[in-house]
Amino acid sequence: MFSKSCKNISLLSLFFLLLSFVFVMPPSYGNRFALFEGIEAPTLLYPTTEDIDLTGKDSLQFRWIKTPGVFVYYTQFRLYKTANNFGSDLIYKENVQPGNYPLKIPSTYFEAGQVYSWTLRIVLTDGNRTEIAYSTFKVIKK
Repeated sequence: MFSKSCKNISLLSLFFLLLSFVFVMPPSYGNRFALFEGIEAPTLLYPTTEDIDLTGKDSLQFRWIKTPGVFVYYTQFRLYKTANNFGSDLIYKENVQPGNYPLKIPSTYFEAGQVYSWTLRIVLTDGNRTEIAYSTFKVIKK
């Protein structure tokens, strides 16, 4: 008799324990795609300053910190010929594959004295995207 009631109590306890996980666990555990939502924009490393000297250089190298622990499908890169990110000012775009880092843009795209901006967004293998990172720079010599 004692063993039967212990077994019932054990099963009932296990049921309530499992039921409590439904109410306690965050919603992201219920949806595997939600685990990647809200990832911050990547950190841009270069160019992020006012004075970029391209004298004698055939390209400008763009670098950023890769986000660890995520599965990157590609990185959206956009280059604009103003400090604004208007579609009409877009001069170069590329979906950068994970193995093509850092990205080199030919110096023929740049003019001395001109301000440029660039944006970067990581697209994950599950289709989610990070926030957009943004920076401006000015080419002083070419």
